[in-house]
This record gives sequence, C-alpha cells and structure tokens, in this order.
Amino acid sequence: MTLGEKLRQARVAAGLSQRQLCGQHMTRNQLSMLENNHAMPSLETLYYLAGQLGKPVSYFLEGEQSRLLESAAFNWNEPEAALAVLATHMPDGTASDDVISLLQAMASLAAARQAIEAGQIPYAARLLSRAAEQKSRFTQPDLAGAIAATQASLDGAGEENALLAYLTPGLLALAQVYLTQGKAEASLAVLAFLPENQGAVIRGKALHSLGRYAQALAVLKDLPPSEDLLLLLEDCCQQQGDFQSAYGYARQLRTLGE
Repeated sequence: MTLGEKLRQARVAAGLSQRQLCGQHMTRNQLSMLENNHAMPSLETLYYLAGQLGKPVSYFLEGEQSRLLESAAFNWNEPEAALAVLATHMPDGTASDDVISLLQAMASLAAARQAIEAGQIPYAARLLSRAAEQKSRFTQPDLAGAIAATQASLDGAGEENALLAYLTPGLLALAQVYLTQGKAEASLAVLAFLPENQGAVIRGKALHSLGRYAQALAVLKDLPPSEDLLLLLEDCCQQQGDFQSAYGYARQLRTLGE
C-alpha cells in the first residue's frame, strides 16, 4: 500500500472529509495530490497529517524504507547510484533513520574506495567525511559494534556481493543493541530490512518481550534448542494457556541440562 493510499484509508477510517483534515494547514487540492500519489508531503506536513489521523509517522513510511533498500540493492560497483536513492529518505526519529544512516555510511565508503583507485583523492576525502558524518547521526550512542561488523563484512567480501550481504552483520548488531536497551519495537523495525531467516532469535525475543507470544512461538519453535530458547518457548506456551506444550519444553530443558 502506498503512502497516498494509507492517507486516504486513515482519513476515511477517522470519519474525516478532505476539508476537515486539511484545516488551515493545506488545501484540498494539495491533500488530493498526496492521496493520489502525485506528490510527496514535506516532513512538517506528514507530522501534521499523522497527528490529525492519530497515527505515528512511521505508519505512513512503512514500506518506504523497504523500497529504499530494494532500490539501493546495488553492487559495490555502483555506490553513487545508491547514495542518490538513499538521499530521498525523510528522517522521522524511528529506527529506520539508523538503518538508512548505516546504508549511507557504507555506500560512501564504497564510493570513496572507487575514487581513491581512480586517483580522485580530494573527492575521496569528501566521501570519507560524509561517511563519518552519517555515523555521527545515529540516534543510539552505542553502535560502534554495528559499524565495525558491517565494515568487516565489506572488507572480507567480493565485489560481486550485493548490498544486503554487506549490511546484514551491522543490521543484526543494531537490532541487538535496541533489544538490549528494551526497545523491542525498534529492534523489529531494523529486522524488517532482513529476510525472515535472518535474526530469528532476536526477532523471537523482541516479539516475546512485547507479549506477542503466538508470533514469537512461530519464529522460535523450529530453531536448534538451547537453554535460553527453551525457556522462552515454555513461557510463550504458558502465557497462551497451552500448559501441555509448556511442560514438553520444560522436559526438554531438563534433558538438555543432564
């Protein structure tokens, strides 16, 4: 669903006409342009509309981040193209800002390497400065591990590998940082950039901490058993009233400890 479709759907669900939603902030023609995907709202306008409709800004941007990632899924032979795509991201204070900053930092590093090889040293210096600037924009203070993991992946991979292969270690580290800080929703937002088979343990723990036990169980149940995992599975079953399954996981836990 596009941003415009989400705006129209949320407006209709709220029982508001276009005139009522616009208020003094914008014209009906401007809102119509947004709802029909003929224009993109400014960040100020998006915050206004989200507030009027009782939705978080991130609701309207869900899918936009995935679009950015798909558009930027380039070989490291074309980092400049990725930087142009990523520059369209509108920061909204959510976890996606950190992901986009990570993408921009790594694309800048890749472009700097190309510039150095081409003898374009001043341009390479500007790109390296841009990468450092993106790193400084992280909203979380303890992300050195995410950057280091991503850089190590970049250093050790061949040029034929796509962007996601480079970014996976950094995204997993970032999701773990959020989970450790008790920000499970932010952790899930980061993991949404990865395939479902990546970061399953982190995803399951985040879902469990949010009380979404059925979803956590579905994610965790087929993973190789460990003490922490079996404890989570047992609790998921107990919370849903499935005491027989909970007992089964408790027995597995005792067997594992023998």
